[in-house]
Amino acid sequence: MRVEFKIEGKPVPLQRARVNSKTGTIYTPRRSKQFEKLVHLSAKQAGLRKIKNSEYVSIEALFVSKTAFKGDIDNYLKAVFDGLRHFFNDNRVFDVWARKRKPEKGEGEYSIISVGYIVFDRPKRRGR
Repeated sequence: MRVEFKIEGKPVPLQRARVNSKTGTIYTPRRSKQFEKLVHLSAKQAGLRKIKNSEYVSIEALFVSKTAFKGDIDNYLKAVFDGLRHFFNDNRVFDVWARKRKPEKGEGEYSIISVGYIVFDRPKRRGR
């Protein structure tokens, strides 16, 4: 099974957590949080479901942004993984394909995310 969804607007790479100098509390920057919520809502609307214990996940991602070459691709992926954490833990991801590019003439900024589920046959445990 594979679920694909498109997120309109500029992709946002995950930004480092910041420390409030007055209170000392650690927080995630607003832009990163908003993008994570957008990923979550888009995935939910597309029909993504929580994975089963026997399933693993494959991710394909395309990030189209005017500033695509400023952010590291792994940080774009981290923002997506954080947005999908309600569906699965990122330690369940076994395969990732990602690309970032600038928009073509007349094209807007967006992200396309595709999530696939797979069940691996685990070797049976031998009796002791």
